[in-house]
Amino acid sequence: MRPMENVDVVDQNSLEAMHLAAVGTHMGIIHLVNIFTCRIEKDLQIHSCAVKCLEWGGSNIIVSAAYSNALSTSSVVRNDIFATDICTGMKKRIRPEVDESPIELMRVSFYQCYLALAFQREPLEIWDLKSMRLLRRMSRACPIIVDMAWSGKHHTVKTVSEMNVYRENLVVLDNENHLYHVVVKGLHVRDGKEVNTQWKNGSSQMKCMVWKDDILALGDSQGRLGIWDLSKKQCKQTNPSSRGQIIKMTFSRLTGDHTLAVQHHHHVVLWDTDNLQPTQHFNFGPSSAPLDMDLCGVTPIYIASDSTFRYASTLNRNAAVAEKDKPVLVNGEFNRQIWSVVKGTNHTSFDKFGPEVQKMIQFAYAESSTVEKCAKIARFLGDMNLYDLFIVIKSALDGSQLPRHLMKFWSLDAFKRATADTLKLLIGNTKTIEQLEQNVESALVLGKKEWAMDLLLNNDLNVGDRASAMKACLISAELNTEHSQCFTKMIATNLIASNHTSDGVQLLFLISQGLDACRYLQSQGLWLQSVSYAKMGLSDARDVIMKWVEHLMSESVSHKSLALTVLVSLAEWREALALLISHNEWNTGRILVNILKENGIVFEDLYAQINGDS
Repeated sequence: MRPMENVDVVDQNSLEAMHLAAVGTHMGIIHLVNIFTCRIEKDLQIHSCAVKCLEWGGSNIIVSAAYSNALSTSSVVRNDIFATDICTGMKKRIRPEVDESPIELMRVSFYQCYLALAFQREPLEIWDLKSMRLLRRMSRACPIIVDMAWSGKHHTVKTVSEMNVYRENLVVLDNENHLYHVVVKGLHVRDGKEVNTQWKNGSSQMKCMVWKDDILALGDSQGRLGIWDLSKKQCKQTNPSSRGQIIKMTFSRLTGDHTLAVQHHHHVVLWDTDNLQPTQHFNFGPSSAPLDMDLCGVTPIYIASDSTFRYASTLNRNAAVAEKDKPVLVNGEFNRQIWSVVKGTNHTSFDKFGPEVQKMIQFAYAESSTVEKCAKIARFLGDMNLYDLFIVIKSALDGSQLPRHLMKFWSLDAFKRATADTLKLLIGNTKTIEQLEQNVESALVLGKKEWAMDLLLNNDLNVGDRASAMKACLISAELNTEHSQCFTKMIATNLIASNHTSDGVQLLFLISQGLDACRYLQSQGLWLQSVSYAKMGLSDARDVIMKWVEHLMSESVSHKSLALTVLVSLAEWREALALLISHNEWNTGRILVNILKENGIVFEDLYAQINGDS
């Protein structure tokens, strides 16, 4: 977040006056985003690779770091560190480009005079940002640095020969929970001295820290937050948190405000450090996570794992949305009224929802049958599951052809024809042994023995010719006797038990025992395959499909909407209504009742139960 303390411009619409956030990308571009308008005001192409570190070196200066792999095979890289003027776009290289360890951390001091750089396997460096001069590279004995923080209070300014010399303080945290105090004054950098703290021994690994005024905050790997008040010489800390380790922390830049933002893997929490109490909690859920964050005033701004940059404004967060301001498809009044079209209600009451809605209502109202009206309304509302249900109901009532994406609800004859046509195309494009085996299996299930034999004997794979020839002979053999069928069934059962399900299923269909094959597939959890094979190779697949419905309605699966669609595809109207009643789906139940009455199908006991419920 851009520091605004020294911004003093007349034109409030100019770039110099805007509250900007700098967002680095994997392409080396830095976006300057206006926080309050959510617009990208400027793009700066600074690096040729992903931006790794980003700091503001003043109100108009951005200090950024990136690295690309060196040409050698070692783990060293070439670090690019630039200071860029956001107004002119001019950039200056801070340090030379050499093969070295990757940069890990970068911190600009309170007065934007000094820059601290930490690397993976290199010692700490302190640079003068004004002159781009290296002030000090610590010795090789320098520990591995976890985090660094400059003091915003403990500094002095001294004028020497018309130039200000700043004395600033840096605290360094290493991987063994040691704190070191480094003093920088002009061209001099004093060796770091270890600071005694209560977190050094017997505590969890410290992961980050931040310093403002007399408050030094530290976070550890167990989500514990520690607050060290330097003026009162008091330490206090929270208990370990279920949110996981603390990744980053930042203080509010408002004067006298010690609001602290704490970033976890899937949470951002705002803390009142004076009372050590959380004031706000942002939960991202398992599907998203914050990658980096800062504070604009006391409002978090963050980059999320879904490649979005967000300003988490909390103003009016509990204000209700007026009914008139809701989009029409989520408007409660509209959703209640639109289904009245099914009952033949006059559609002029929809005028207030706009001409497009009125046109759609007229289009649905013009349909002659209730099921067609319902299908058009469901599609308009975007409820494709309900739309599929209604067109399956229509197909079960009048025999109309269903679209291809609902092929599993087709009648047996239509399903067999479509599968056979598809198999013809697949046989002509058999390129791999896996395709060959699958096509042979499909041909046997369909009862197309000639197709299977021709594919086994006439293919260009030249793999397993001997086995293919013997399999073709087995397919051509007559297995009509009781002895041969019993023997083949025993072999098939043993193959399935030995986890050779495909071979066993083919043998069972070869001796016209497809129902047993489908049952074995269901016992293996291959429900969709069993239904497909039943429709391909059986004269009546109802038993297999109803077994699938029982599975869908079981507590372990609980896929009731699919079970309902399967039931109506079989014209099992009583079972479908009973399923709707058992799950209190009264609105859908009443619509189905009206559709069935229109087609002369009556179940008085269930109708009374549905219509009697309020």
